[in-house]
Amino acid sequence: MATALNSYEAAGITAETAIFTAPTATEQVILHLSVANVGAGDALINIKRNNVHFAKGVPVAVGGTFIGESKIAFKTGDTLKVSSDVAVDVLVSTGDVTP
Repeated sequence: MATALNSYEAAGITAETAIFTAPTATEQVILHLSVANVGAGDALINIKRNNVHFAKGVPVAVGGTFIGESKIAFKTGDTLKVSSDVAVDVLVSTGDVTP
């Protein structure tokens, strides 16, 4: 059961960027994930938990948005990372679960 809601964002990223890391003694579940293409061309985006891709080379048209539709659990220390070949904005909402 979520005990707190959190929001993380990053604007205009291209290089692999850590969006959030689950804090000590807390697990987090991604409730919403969106990656908006704000660049001048089509984007290919990559999304990882730690070093494991759960989306790789996903095309997002100019002005388009990728919406993650699955809930993904993050344990203490797990990190969400996003990269793209053109500028993208990332918005993530999570719920904390204290084990």
